[in-house]
Amino acid sequence: MKANPVDRDESSWVLSLPDKISQCLLGSYLLISQWNPCDATSVMSGSSLALIAMGLGLGFCTAAARLLDTKNNRDTPGVWRVLVVLFCGWLAICEVVAIYRGGNGQVAWLGFWQTIAIVGVCGACMRHISDSNRASSILRWMIGLAAGTSSYALYQYFYSMPRMREAFREDPTPFLRSEGIEAGSAMAMQFYNRIMSTEPIGPFSLTNSLAGFLAPWLVVLMFFTAKITFQSIPVQSAASSKKGKSVFLVVASVCVAMLGVALLLTKSRTAWAATAAGIGLLLFVFRATLLQRKSYWLAGSALLVFLAAVGFVVWRDPFIVSEAGKSLAYRADYWRGALELMARSPLFGYGSLNFQSVYPTVKSITASETPADPHNMWMEVGVDAGIPGLCLVFCMGIYLSYCVVRGDREKQNETHSTGNSLSGPWIDVGFTVASLGVLLMSLVFSADLDTMVSCLLFVAIAWVVAYALRTDYWTSMLNRNLMNAGMLIAAVFGLNLCFAGGWMQPGVMNTFVLAIAIVISSVRQRAIGTEKDKKQILAIALLAWAIVSIGFGYMTYTPEIRLAQWETEQQFAGSAEMDPEAATEALSLHQLSPEVADRVMELSGTRIVDSAVGDGTRKAWLEVYENAQREFILRDRNHWISFDRSVEWDLRLAEFLEHRDTERSRKLMSRAKENADEALQRFPSSIPLQLQSAVLAASEGNWKQAAERVDAVEKIDKTTPHEDRKLKLASVRIPKFVTFLGTFSENERVAGSPILVRGEPAFLRLRSLPQLSE
Repeated sequence: MKANPVDRDESSWVLSLPDKISQCLLGSYLLISQWNPCDATSVMSGSSLALIAMGLGLGFCTAAARLLDTKNNRDTPGVWRVLVVLFCGWLAICEVVAIYRGGNGQVAWLGFWQTIAIVGVCGACMRHISDSNRASSILRWMIGLAAGTSSYALYQYFYSMPRMREAFREDPTPFLRSEGIEAGSAMAMQFYNRIMSTEPIGPFSLTNSLAGFLAPWLVVLMFFTAKITFQSIPVQSAASSKKGKSVFLVVASVCVAMLGVALLLTKSRTAWAATAAGIGLLLFVFRATLLQRKSYWLAGSALLVFLAAVGFVVWRDPFIVSEAGKSLAYRADYWRGALELMARSPLFGYGSLNFQSVYPTVKSITASETPADPHNMWMEVGVDAGIPGLCLVFCMGIYLSYCVVRGDREKQNETHSTGNSLSGPWIDVGFTVASLGVLLMSLVFSADLDTMVSCLLFVAIAWVVAYALRTDYWTSMLNRNLMNAGMLIAAVFGLNLCFAGGWMQPGVMNTFVLAIAIVISSVRQRAIGTEKDKKQILAIALLAWAIVSIGFGYMTYTPEIRLAQWETEQQFAGSAEMDPEAATEALSLHQLSPEVADRVMELSGTRIVDSAVGDGTRKAWLEVYENAQREFILRDRNHWISFDRSVEWDLRLAEFLEHRDTERSRKLMSRAKENADEALQRFPSSIPLQLQSAVLAASEGNWKQAAERVDAVEKIDKTTPHEDRKLKLASVRIPKFVTFLGTFSENERVAGSPILVRGEPAFLRLRSLPQLSE
């Protein structure tokens, strides 16, 4: 492979190694994070650990490359650097405060490290995007990944999803069992709606995330196509210009068609609006040329095609229009809740990714679901890091706007290399290795044929597009219009983030990170003092990334790996082979994880209710259970689930011990009542929690509180428009020794559970009690 000109100027291969690693790692990160985007829920569960490690590695390698190569290094804007450091420092403080206040420390730190990783990716992009060859590689690969993603989505829509829906109609049991969902429950209805949805999601978890990714790249391709149509791009030879122009027009036309169709099929109104705004911005950019050439027909035709495509989809699915008001109302519920949370904790917020835990405390009766984020980037930052964090991000937005105004849009971008674009920068190596690795992993480890086919389409289309655009013409065109491309991406994607989630989603944020890097790199920066001063700053940056990486390894990566290994062992060994001492030690595998405490509580509870266990062993397991439940609640005190899960096991143990240890059984019932009230305080609009508190209040003779809870159940059931939140799909835990409501038949009890009763018969019996009517 011919060396990149920037590499030939290095004093030695060793000194150039960090820069090469940074390029390879960036290419690998961008491809892997598009194939496995990891939404907020995935980040919470630790699924993005590898991406976090890659992002931190990018920050370290890029800092080392800057330190060793100051001659070919553009200065990062001092204002931007200060704002980023202040925000990251403040976010770390917010995480500590959130844990002290009872937030989920595990997800808070995972969210924090994910943010730092995104900063590392942004820093790498800023360095490499200022080189023409590297910018050419990054942008053509991202266009290729967008095309590959759209091909994945189209395969889903036309083949795999219809086949899956048909299989689900024939027998939904395997699907529900694989997800651990009980038939006839509210979760089963939600799962059914998700399966029966016709919108493709591609590699993402939600169709709106797919739409948010496709929209800016669709607009960028339209921009370059319009640029070719109205202006000539000077290159070294006319032959290469003609050939490169033809190749680009063919590739762009195919990609625009694929991205446009996939975007339409998502039925994402937010992404449609963002795309329409982007097209409007294009018309504004080319307004002079359009007026001069009197090409009104071209603009009108483009607008007509867009409206006709949207109109066709709306005609096929009128609910897109009729349900738009409801969708906006749901977002208004999220925003109202987010603003109320910001008012409750204006200084420090609630920590990263804790929105889903605390939102139920302010969730209205009419709200649809409990999302992982408030569907607005600004509000999400405010909930995570308080008003100070929001102000810092707002200042970043102002600075980016300033760079857009100052940026050089038309003149050739300053680079530290002017070599042939076909020289093959190391970024291409990273993309190629990652694509081969993703394809190999899918073929070897995936048992699902659809996944293997989707991966093959994703990689193959990305390769074809990326290498088809590997021409001098593409590099010259991009080099002269990079700023405009970044501005369009930032505008379209920024508008989408005001109405959709994705702040913690690496595969979504890559697009925005590239826009930030392009916009900032387009502005000439003032030199930093002397060469010695610059070296000192870069050395401090390298040291900071080293400390951050070590902190991540010690605080998060190592405990998460230990926990994952333990969970894998449990899947093969089972709870029967674990002794109380091993279960107690498991709690220390991850000091902040509520999940491991929940798992140990479940394991110990399962052993306690096992009739084959001796009294001495049962006593030891009871001690483990008490400790695990205490840890579970302490590690996530703000979340209703920690209290509700404790209620479930307290009631199961109370039923089992009723004749074996009456005193302990009564204590468990009393504690279950307290925890049920705590859970209800954290989720007052939940019918199951209201009903559970009513039953336990009535069992203690607190008829006034029981009546209040029953009235609340009736009010919620009448008010909520959502079937999955109504009483008919609710359930409540009632041990069989609780007889004041009478005996429930098998049809009234939930199959497979010893204490679960369906909500409607329990409610009717509570309502009919004479004590409540009084």
